[in-house]
Amino acid sequence: MSVAVTLAVGVNTDGRREVLGMAIGASEAEPFWTKFLRDLMRRGLNPPTSRRDPEGTNRGMDRAARPIHDTGNACPGLR
Repeated sequence: MSVAVTLAVGVNTDGRREVLGMAIGASEAEPFWTKFLRDLMRRGLNPPTSRRDPEGTNRGMDRAARPIHDTGNACPGLR
């Protein structure tokens, strides 16, 4: 059985990395990323502000992040 396990990691004000969220899905397709990113934003995470996948290997993530980023739903931080 093959599954995608995804972690969102951020850097706090002290410069330390923190796990912000985790999701397990059947694939890393756009619907998976859309739900994952929306769940993070519902908890208060700001939308992505830079290219999500610098190597361009995860099209599902890039496609999901574009409309979420464009909503303007910026929050001060993760709750």
